[in-house]
Parts: sequence; structure tokens; C-alpha cells
Amino acid sequence: MAEILDGELPSQPTVAANDTAASVAPGGRFNAYATIVFALVYMLANADRNILAVLLDPIKHSVHASDSAMGALGGLAFTIAGAVAAIPFARLADKGNRRNIIALAVGFWSVMTAVTGVAASYLQLVIARAGLAIGEAAQGPAIASMLGDTYPRRSRGMASGWITVGTAFGIGLGGAIAGYMSDRYGWRSAFFVLGAPGLLVAALVFFTLREPLRGAADGAIGAPTQLPLWVGVRRLFAIRSIRRLMAANLFIGIAFGSWLQWLTPFFMRVHHMTATEAGAGYGLGIGIGAISASLIGGFVSDRLARRGERWRSYYCAACCAIGVPAVLFTLLTPNAGLSVAGLGVYGLVAGGVTSVSMAAGLGLIPHSLRGLATAAMGLVLSVLGGLGPVLVGALNDALNHSYGQFAVRYTLLSVVPAAMTLSAICFYLTARSTDADAAAALAP
Repeated sequence: MAEILDGELPSQPTVAANDTAASVAPGGRFNAYATIVFALVYMLANADRNILAVLLDPIKHSVHASDSAMGALGGLAFTIAGAVAAIPFARLADKGNRRNIIALAVGFWSVMTAVTGVAASYLQLVIARAGLAIGEAAQGPAIASMLGDTYPRRSRGMASGWITVGTAFGIGLGGAIAGYMSDRYGWRSAFFVLGAPGLLVAALVFFTLREPLRGAADGAIGAPTQLPLWVGVRRLFAIRSIRRLMAANLFIGIAFGSWLQWLTPFFMRVHHMTATEAGAGYGLGIGIGAISASLIGGFVSDRLARRGERWRSYYCAACCAIGVPAVLFTLLTPNAGLSVAGLGVYGLVAGGVTSVSMAAGLGLIPHSLRGLATAAMGLVLSVLGGLGPVLVGALNDALNHSYGQFAVRYTLLSVVPAAMTLSAICFYLTARSTDADAAAALAP
């Protein structure tokens, strides 16, 4: 196992020009293909992670859990396990073979997704979700590191946008499939159907991707000497823009986590949709809007960044601020169709934040710290951001006596707009120091 993660397989040649295991400098066809594969990985990760939102009510009744418990299952049970695994995997991504890490991660979390379908108790669900989180914690830093070594700074926004299209497809397609399977064959079947394709994608990653040369896209070829963990953390948090960007991602994590987990129960409880209808509405609203936003955001932010890297953060601030009215409309309109339409507008506006924020972070970090930085961002976004679903669940239980099934509307109104507003403020503050920090990241 160590040989697979730290380097090439012993039986594989390491220097052959056509060997898929050989390290390569960035190139057009390789870049395009790698981006497609990364998008597939993101699609699976988000499908497997977010189907719980569509299946939340059926699972809740099956294991006799409260909304608070289900919020913890989708939030802290997932994020704490991912947080524990994130730093070791990030360190590995900064020195080991990232392609192999990704392949093993995809295979592992896909198996854990299928295992979720046989869970017979709440505790077993927690264990399965924790396994899924550990697998996903491994792939995030490795993909971010490979992306930074595959694309130069001027085109990372568009590359991140294409990869994030996989996120939107995963959320949308996963939601639609989960709702359909749940209504016809029971909620467990959805986990089996969505877990199986991951084994094929894991094989695709392992046998067809190549490891890019570290630092090639920034003109600093070669694997850097890995700093001791405490030194790397100190250097990372010394970057003023990174601290502000982490705060922005914390609040957007609270907003997005609460929104994605509790939106389908909102449709089912407030608008009385079936799982199939709610999953389709969730998939269409989030999927179509976010796909468009990811591509538009990548394209626009790359062009804005020609005027300075700060414009990526300004773009994220604007998207968060404009997304607030869309959230309010989605939750307050009494018409189910208009609510789904409002969700689509929200996805179109706010769906590009993730990819542009990723590109902004890559521009601020020396290539020797990219894996660690991605893990640190993930810790902030997932652990603290994971409090959002738990908070909404607890508020649902507290308000259930007064508002019944409509409690979820008022809890989402209390949490999501406020978190998005705070995120917009933090992105704006990030922009004020970004150009100087981005220039320092390129210094020898």
C-alpha cells in the first residue's frame, strides 16, 4: 500500500514516454482529458455524499431518528471523520503519487456508499458515512494539487469550473436517481445503484491518468522538500488572504450544507412532493443552474483576474450577495413550481462560487503547500460548515410543536441567508489583500 501511494507500482516502468504512470509536464490533450476525469470523480463524490438529502425522510422513519440526529448524520458524522483524515492525506498528496491516491479513494468511498444501503441502525449509518468521508478526504487535496500542476494560473478558473460541473451533475443526477429508486424499490437501492460506478471510475483514474510534474505550471519543476507540518501550517496561516478566504468558506459551507441537506425535506414537507418529484426538482434546480454557473464563473473570473487576482474574490462576494434574494424567494413562494424555479436561479447565481474560490485559493498558495492548504480549507468548510445541517435539524425539532412540517421553512430562513451574507463580506475582505499575497506565492 505504501508503495502505491508514495510512488509508482514496482512492476511499472517509470520513464517510458508513453507510460501512463510517467510524470509529465502540462499539455493540451492531457490537460483536457485529466479535467474530464477529475469532473467524473467530483460527480461521483457529490452524488454519493448528497443522496442522503433526498433520502433523509425515508431513512429517518426507517431508523426512528429525530431531525437533529439526521442533521448530525449528514453534517458532523461526515465532516468529523473527513477532518481527521484530511491532514494525513494532504501531506501524502504533497509528496506521493496523487493519481494513485485518487484511484484508491474513489474505490473506497464507492464501497462505503454501497455499504450504507445495508445499514440496519443509526449507528451503522454513522459508520458508513464516516467511511465515505474518509475516502472523499483523500481525493480533494490530491486533485487540487494535480490541478495546480496541470494548468497555469491564467486558466485555473475555467479548469476549476469544468471540474465543478461534475459537482453539479453529481448533485442533480444523484438526487433524481435517488428519488426515483426510493419510491420504487426503497431507499436502500439508491445506495447500491450509485455506489457501483465508482469502481469503474477508480480503474479509469489508475490506468489512464499520468502524474504531472510538480510545479511545472508555475515554472518551478520538481517536488519541493516537504516542510514539517507545524511549519507548513504556520506559513499557510501567515497568508492574510488565506485566513479571510477560510472565513468566507466557513460561512458558505454553513449555507450550502444546510441548503443541500434540508432542501428536499423542505419540498416534501412544505410542498407535499413525493421523493421522485423532490429529487427531480432538487436535481433540476441545483444541477442546471450550478452547471451553467460553474462554466460562466470560470470563464468570467479568468478574464477578471487579468486585472488582478482580487477579482476572483470580488466575483464570489457578488454571487453570495445576489444569491440571498433567490434563497428567500425559493423558501417563501407558496407555489411548488416557482420554488423549483427559484432554486434554479439560486444555482445559476451561487453555483459558481466553489470553482472560483478554488481557483482563488490556488493562486495564493506556493505549490509546496497546495495539498495542506486544500485540507485546511476542507477542515474549516466541512467541520465548522458541517454545523449548518445540525443546527437546522435541531431548530426543526424545537419548532416542530409550533409549526409542524413547516418548521423546516423557518429554520432555513434563519440560517442560510445570514450565512451567505457573512460569506459575501469575507470574500470582499479577502480581495483587499489578494494581489500582494498572490505575487508572494510566486516568489522563489
